[in-house]
Amino acid sequence: MKNEKVFDSERKVKYLFQKSYKKSDELIIVFSAFHSKGTRPRYNYVRTLEGFNANKLFILDDFGARGSYYLCENRDFSIERSVSALIQEIINQYKIKKVMSCGSSKGGMPLYIMG
Repeated sequence: MKNEKVFDSERKVKYLFQKSYKKSDELIIVFSAFHSKGTRPRYNYVRTLEGFNANKLFILDDFGARGSYYLCENRDFSIERSVSALIQEIINQYKIKKVMSCGSSKGGMPLYIMG
């Protein structure tokens, strides 16, 4: 996908980051939904949120056959640590003070921000 980046940590995490068009200390984190069997994982709500003045971080869950809820594979939690490290990196880099997470099935998860 255009503008897709890869955060290189214990695991590689694919993401899109859209900087707010005006100065903002807010971040919306969007977690992807489960994809149908036989289809590729995709970013959700990119067009839906394009008019919002906030920094937006879309994180792709392409771990395993149908995703991992951003947690683990075979009891290895390197996925969770890598996603958390990406989120923390964005928060630090853009001096974020307010964070909201959303998504379809995975967006309502509690989000702990270190710092």
